[in-house]
Amino acid sequence: MSDLLTVSSAIESTLSEIDHQEEARRHENSDVTDVMNWIAGFRRRSRVLAQNVKTLELSARC
Repeated sequence: MSDLLTVSSAIESTLSEIDHQEEARRHENSDVTDVMNWIAGFRRRSRVLAQNVKTLELSARC
């Protein structure tokens, strides 16, 4: 019976560790997604800014 309790305890601690690792990965994925979204937003804003500069340069020449 004690062997069964030992195995059960080992399984419970392993499952707990797996759950913890899964939660940590979920947070890492969320962080990566946040960074990628920030980069995409920065690139989008940079393109708009560059287009506005080109428009100003063209209108200044006319």
